[in-house]
Amino acid sequence: MTHLQRLSIQGIRSFDPNEPQEIRFFPLTIIIGPNGAGKTSIIESLKYVTTGMMPPNSNSGKTFIHDVQFMDKSIVRGQIRLLFTDVEKKSTIITRSMQATLKYLKDKPQITFRQMNAVIKRGNRSIDQKLADINAELLELIGVSKAVLNNVIFCHQEDIHWPLSEGKILKEKFDDIFGSAAYTKALESIKKLRDEEMIQLRLLEKDVVFTQHIRKEVDSKRKQIVEEKSKIEVEKEKIRNLESKINQLDSRINDLIDNEQYAEMMSKKISELIGSIDEKRKNIDEIGKNCNQPELIELNRQQIDERLVNFDKNFNESKSKKSSLDLRLIECNEQYDEIAKEKSKFSYHQAQIDFYRNQLAKYFDNEINDIVNGQWSSILIRENYKQINRNDWKSIKDEFFDNFIEYLRKLIENSENLIENSQHEYSKKDSELQQQFDTIKNEKDKIEMEIEFRKSEQQDLQTKIDTIQNEMKNLPGNFLTKLDAEISNLEMELNKINQKQNEIDSKSEIDRLEERKKSLRSECDSLKEHIVAAKAVSDAIRTSLGPKGMDKMIESSNGDVTITNDGATILKQMRVLHPAAKMLVELSKAQDIEAGDGTTSVVVLAGSLLDAADKLLKRGIHPSAISDSFQRAATKSVEIMEGMSIPVNLDDRDTLIKAATTSLNSKVVSQHSSLLAPISVDAVLKVQENNNVDLKDIKIIRKLGGTLDDTQMFDGLVLPQKFANDFGMKKIEKARIGLIQFCVSPPKTDMDNQVVISDYTQMDRILKEERLYILNIVKQIKKTGCNVLLIQKSILRDALNEMAIHFFNKAKIAVIRDVEREDIEFVCKSLGCRPVASLDHFVPEALASVDLVEEVSDAKFIRFSGISSPNANRTVNIVIRGSNKLVLEEAERSLHDALCVIRCLVIRPALISGGGSLEIELSRKLTEFSRTLVGLDGICFRSFAEALEIIPYTLAENAGLNPIVTVTELRNRHANDEKYTGINVRLGSVSDMLAENVVQPLQVSIAAITLASETVRSLLKIDDIVHTVR
Repeated sequence: MTHLQRLSIQGIRSFDPNEPQEIRFFPLTIIIGPNGAGKTSIIESLKYVTTGMMPPNSNSGKTFIHDVQFMDKSIVRGQIRLLFTDVEKKSTIITRSMQATLKYLKDKPQITFRQMNAVIKRGNRSIDQKLADINAELLELIGVSKAVLNNVIFCHQEDIHWPLSEGKILKEKFDDIFGSAAYTKALESIKKLRDEEMIQLRLLEKDVVFTQHIRKEVDSKRKQIVEEKSKIEVEKEKIRNLESKINQLDSRINDLIDNEQYAEMMSKKISELIGSIDEKRKNIDEIGKNCNQPELIELNRQQIDERLVNFDKNFNESKSKKSSLDLRLIECNEQYDEIAKEKSKFSYHQAQIDFYRNQLAKYFDNEINDIVNGQWSSILIRENYKQINRNDWKSIKDEFFDNFIEYLRKLIENSENLIENSQHEYSKKDSELQQQFDTIKNEKDKIEMEIEFRKSEQQDLQTKIDTIQNEMKNLPGNFLTKLDAEISNLEMELNKINQKQNEIDSKSEIDRLEERKKSLRSECDSLKEHIVAAKAVSDAIRTSLGPKGMDKMIESSNGDVTITNDGATILKQMRVLHPAAKMLVELSKAQDIEAGDGTTSVVVLAGSLLDAADKLLKRGIHPSAISDSFQRAATKSVEIMEGMSIPVNLDDRDTLIKAATTSLNSKVVSQHSSLLAPISVDAVLKVQENNNVDLKDIKIIRKLGGTLDDTQMFDGLVLPQKFANDFGMKKIEKARIGLIQFCVSPPKTDMDNQVVISDYTQMDRILKEERLYILNIVKQIKKTGCNVLLIQKSILRDALNEMAIHFFNKAKIAVIRDVEREDIEFVCKSLGCRPVASLDHFVPEALASVDLVEEVSDAKFIRFSGISSPNANRTVNIVIRGSNKLVLEEAERSLHDALCVIRCLVIRPALISGGGSLEIELSRKLTEFSRTLVGLDGICFRSFAEALEIIPYTLAENAGLNPIVTVTELRNRHANDEKYTGINVRLGSVSDMLAENVVQPLQVSIAAITLASETVRSLLKIDDIVHTVR
C-alpha cells in the first residue's frame, strides 16, 4: 500500500515561485482554508505529480504555473516534489519541473509553457524522463491505475459529479476504472480474428483442390524425369565417345607441336637458302655486267663470274665515292658562303679607306693652301701666334714658319705611310682571300663535274643491269622459278607459325593486363569511395567558412537544438558512418586541440586536397607519389609562411586584440567582438607563464539572463551557485573557506537494507542520533574557524539536509552546496585550499583565506575576491550572460576560440594576414617553385597550389561575391607583389588585410596545412576497408 508523506510546491498558481511550501501528510490529513487559499491547487498538484496530466481549464499549463506578468519577470519556474512510500515500502521521491517564459511580440505579451524535467529518485537509483517513461514507472510504484487517480482519488471538483452522468458516460468511466475496456477490445479483436480465420480456411480449401491438381502434374513430371534420365545416359555415352576423340585430338596437337618444331628448323633452312639466293643474285648481276660486249661470248663461266664480282665491287666503290663527294660539296658550299661574307667585310673596309683618303686630301687642299697664301685661320697657328712677342716679329717670323711647315710635312708623311701600310695589308689579305676563293671554286667545279660523271656512269650501269635481267628471263630452264615458289611457300608457312605464336603470347599478355587492370580499378574505386565520403563531409561545412558563412542548426536525438558555425562543434555532433569521413571529424578535433581555431578551414582544405588527388589519380599517377609530393609541398608551404609572418610583441595589446577580433568576426556573436576580444586577451595574459598557457586556469560560467553586453571577467573565483542557507548576510569579510567531499546528512547503509521501527520511542532515538551526528560535524567545522563551507555534489545521498542547514545558520557558517566534481581542482587552485574527504582531516591548515565573499543577487552567483592564500594560483573567471541557452552556448564556443588564438600567439608570437591572402600567396609561390621541378613532383606541386585557392574561393562565394572574378583579381594583385591583399567581406572588395586588421596566428595556419596534408596522405595510402568479425 502506498503512503503519501510530504508534498513540496513552488511556483504553482498562488504558491510563491521563490520559496517552496511543504505539506506533511498523516494517516488523516484535512485541508481547510478560504476560497483562493490553494486547496484545489494542492489536489491538482497531487494529480499532476502522480499522473503527469494538467488540470482542466489550465490553458496547456500556462495558468497552472505562477503568473509571469504578475512577477514582472521574463521567466518563472515551478516545481512539485512528492515524497511517498511505494508498494514495496521503499521511500520514493518524484520531482516535476516546469517553466513559463514571457516574450513581447509587437508589444503584445506571449507566454510559452514548457515542462522541463521529471525525475524519480528511489534509494540510490534515479530515473530520468530522458531514459524511461516516468508516468508508467510511477504508476507501477504507486500501485494504482491512472483512471483511479484521475476519477476517484484526485478527481477535480468540476468532474466530481460524474457518477450522476448518463449511462454511456458512466459505463466508459467504470470501464476505465476497472480496466474492462481492454477486455472489450480483446473480444472485438477475437471476433475479428475469427472472421479472418474463417476466410483463411476457405482459401485453404481452395488450396487443397489446387494442390491435388498440382499433384497430378507432379506425377506426370516424374514420368518425364525418368524418360529424361534415360536420354541423359545416352548423352553420357556420347560424351565418353567425345572424350576419346578429344584424346585423339590431344595426340594430334602433340603432332602439331612436333610439326612446329620442324617448321622452326625449316625456317632456319629457309634463311640459309635466302642467303644463298642473295649470293646467286649477286653472281647473276655480275654476269650481266658485260653481257652486251662482243668479247663476253668468248668468255667461259668462270671468267664471267669473276667479272661480275669485280663489277659489284666497282659499283659499291662508286656509291661510296658519290656520298663522300656530296659531303665535300656541302663543305665547299659552306666555305664559299664564309668567303663571300669575308669579301663583303673587305669591301666595307676598302670603302672606309677610300673615304678617309678623300677626307685627308680635302684637308691638305684647304689647310695647306691657306697657310701658303697667308690666311691664319688654323687654330693651332693662332695659338702659336698669340705666344709670339710682337716686338720680335721680324726675327721670329721665318723661324716660326719653318718649324710649322716641318711639323706639317712630318704629319703628312706619317699619314701617307700609314695609309700605304694599310693598303698593302688589305691588298695582301684581299689577294689571299681571292686565292682561297679561286681554289674552293675550282674544287667545287671539279666535284660537280665528278658528280655528273658518276651520275652518268650510274645510269649506264642501271641500263646494263636492266638488259641483264631481261636476258636472264629468256634463259632456258625453270630452276629460278621453282626456287622462288618453294621459298614463297616456306615463307607463308613460317608466317602462319609466327602468327599462331603471337596470338598465344598476346592472349597471355592480355589476361595479365586484364588482371592488373581489375586490381588497379578496385584500388581506384576504393580510393574514390574514400575521397567521395571525405569530400561530402567537407562540402557539408564549407558554407560555414568565413564571417559571412551560414550557421548550422543541429538537433540531437533528445530534441536539444544547437545553432553554430564552428566546424569542430558541427562535426562532433554530426552522425558519420563511413570510416574515411570519420577521419575528417578526427582532423577537426586535432586542429581544435592543436590551435583551437581554423577547424572549418582545415576540413575544407583537406576536401580540396582530396579533390586534387582524385584528378591526379585519373591521370594515372600512383597514390604513393602523390602522397610524397604533398608532404614536400606542405613542408615548403610552412617555410613560405614563416617567411611571410610578422613578429608580435606580447606587450602590444592592440595587436593581440586584432587577432582575437578576426577569430570572433566569423562567429554568431561577431557584433560583440569589441567586448569579448579584450576579455580574451586579458584573461590569457594573466594566466600565461613561461610562454605557456593552460586554458584550464580560465573558467567560463554561463548565466541565463541579461545580454552579452553584461559579460564580465573576474579574478579569483566565481561559483554559479547561491548560498544554501540564509542567516541574514550576503557578504562575508575576512572569510575562512573550507572544501569538503563528504555529506553533512545522516549516513545510510552501504547495502539496500530496511530498518523496521515498531514504536515512537525508537523513532525519537533515531532522530536524536541523527541530530547529534550532524551537530558534531558542524561543531568540528566551526572549531577550525571556518565561516564559508563548500560541499561537493553527491549522487548517493543528500549532501546537505534541512537539519544541517539549521545548525549552520546558528553557527553563522555560509554554506555553498553542489560544487561539481570536475570543478574541485579549479577551486583548490584558485583558493589555495585542500579538499577534505573526512571530518578527521578537517583542520585549519586545509582552509583558505579570502578578503570578501559576496553573493551577486542580480546575476545569482558567488564571487570570491582578495584571495591571500600562499598556495593560490592565478586564475580567471569569465561570466557570460545571455537571453537564452543557445546564445550562451555559442558565446562560450566563440570565446574559447578567441582564447585559443591568443594562446597560439603566446606559444609562437607571430601573425599572418587573413582573408585568403595567405592561401593565394602560397599558391603563387608554390606554382613558381614547381616550374623548377621535373617529373611528377612539378605536377603534384601545382595541384597542391591550386587546391589552396579553395579558401579565398569559398570566402568570396559565402560573401555573395563572384568567386572567379575575385580570385582572378587576387592573383593579379599578388603577381604585382601585393602579398597581403585579401578579400574584404565587409566591403565586398579586395584590399590590404594588414590595413584592415584581418590577421591570424601563424600557428593556426601551420597546423591547418600540416594536419590537412597528413590526413590526405593517410587516405591516399588506404586501398581497402577490412571489416572485423566482432
